[in-house]
Amino acid sequence: MDVSGRKGEAILHADQENSAHERQDDTLRLLHDGPAAYDALIELIEGARESLKLLFYTFASDKCGKQVLEALVAAQRRGVAVELAVDDFGSLETDDDFFAPLDDAGARFNEFQSHLLRAYLLRNHQKVAIADGARGIVGSFNVADPHLLGEESGWRDIGVYIEGPAVGRLTVYYDRLMKWMCSEKPRTRELREILEDCNETSGKVRWILGGPARGDNHYVQAIEGAFRESNAVDMIMAYFSPPGHVLKAVRALAARGRLRLIAAGKTDVGISRLAGWHTFGRLLKSGAEVWEYQPCKLHTKLIVTDDAVFIGSGNFDVRSLYVNLEIMLRVENADFRKQVCDMFDGELKESTRVDMQLYKSRDSLLRRAIWGVSYWVMVWLDRRLSRFFAQ
Repeated sequence: MDVSGRKGEAILHADQENSAHERQDDTLRLLHDGPAAYDALIELIEGARESLKLLFYTFASDKCGKQVLEALVAAQRRGVAVELAVDDFGSLETDDDFFAPLDDAGARFNEFQSHLLRAYLLRNHQKVAIADGARGIVGSFNVADPHLLGEESGWRDIGVYIEGPAVGRLTVYYDRLMKWMCSEKPRTRELREILEDCNETSGKVRWILGGPARGDNHYVQAIEGAFRESNAVDMIMAYFSPPGHVLKAVRALAARGRLRLIAAGKTDVGISRLAGWHTFGRLLKSGAEVWEYQPCKLHTKLIVTDDAVFIGSGNFDVRSLYVNLEIMLRVENADFRKQVCDMFDGELKESTRVDMQLYKSRDSLLRRAIWGVSYWVMVWLDRRLSRFFAQ
């Protein structure tokens, strides 16, 4: 696979303020599908000279997982300091012995929340890879064949390659998170402090971090602010079942401007799609355009506002908004936004529009009850979990 030769992956630059007196550039490259993300990840690993820091929700022991693991082991053996952390719940099907070659080579391997019950409740859903503190990748993809091979039976994913000062700031966050993970008794209060310190609220390239908070976390605040300040928003969301006040902000935008949502027509979480349909009627009445992606399971997480792009690991459901650790890269850059918008338009062509006629044809008392119960289960349960972790 050749990263440099892929259509739509032109290198772009986004200005980022380092200080009041200095301005540097971050180099950005859209990774428009799983194979592009795989190529970029292998290139990142093979090009590392000093350090590699990776964090993934799922790291499978399949073809792609083995190839990425082999590349990490090779990097460690040529003198690169390799660190890898995986989420215990997300990688539940991957046997711990699979990662033994990393330990044997001298790399550092950790599991996020190794206690199964706690791992189910609080998950690290972030997907991050950093080389030498200067180059990195974030996105929606996991290290697994369905995410990286791009087959019809797999997942639709995107990501972004970034090089520049923003990666240094991401490295600081990664190091603090790893230190917290490896502490004898990692406490949620300390995790909240890390998220508070490392979240960014200014700059044209900034990291938006989500996780357990006492109230609305920075991810929720950033999204609601974006909806208030924008006249047009395009969204692609694998899981769409926001709580009432977030849905209200979405509907308010649709009523005064333009909202286009591409949701999952195929998914691994059936209740999530049912919960999404519970919101579709109100969205349509507010003037929103709703679509369902058809070619394969949708796993993309993307928001495009008037002047910015949010891309990363965060879904639009209660678990991503309030419970899981999530990371979104917010970019203000007209060229990069144009490239993402072109991709969005291509996704529309692969989607079925859910207009009011289609919605009414599927609406019935039974289905409405199923949609409502599905939404209630997802929103109520995970909202209670978020309150539990905010204590």
